[in-house]
Amino acid sequence: MNKMLLLLAFIAFGINVNAQSTTLKMSPGAIAFGLFSGCYEKVISDKTSFQLTGLAYFGFGDYEGTGFGGSAGFRMYLTKKEAPRGFYLMPQTGVIFGESATAVGIGSDFGYQWIWESGFVLDIAIGPNYYFKLGNDINTDFEGFITGIVLGVGYAW
Repeated sequence: MNKMLLLLAFIAFGINVNAQSTTLKMSPGAIAFGLFSGCYEKVISDKTSFQLTGLAYFGFGDYEGTGFGGSAGFRMYLTKKEAPRGFYLMPQTGVIFGESATAVGIGSDFGYQWIWESGFVLDIAIGPNYYFKLGNDINTDFEGFITGIVLGVGYAW
């Protein structure tokens, strides 16, 4: 019994001393524009991680309609800090399904991610993205370059 308690304590201690390797984030500012976005990031080495993002669009202002989509990115952390902290470059690709068109995109983000001891995450990034519209709907102008701006908040463990 004592050996089992010692093993459980060792495992729990080991989990606590390791750096955070997973983050969940959302973009609260985007909600004001009818866009809900959530991100899952998982560290895969000292300097790299992958990120999956899901989004839903509920229309705002001149842009009526709804849509959903997702993207996948590979983050390369450029500072001496271990992933998922510090400056990063993230090439990514994604797809958006709208009511009148579907678009496939490629791009990259350059940003910085902070993680506090409490687990609070702040992620700020900017980057170019290019979307290719699939289909022939001439009423949809969702094609071309879009500057992506990220302000994500969340939790890391």
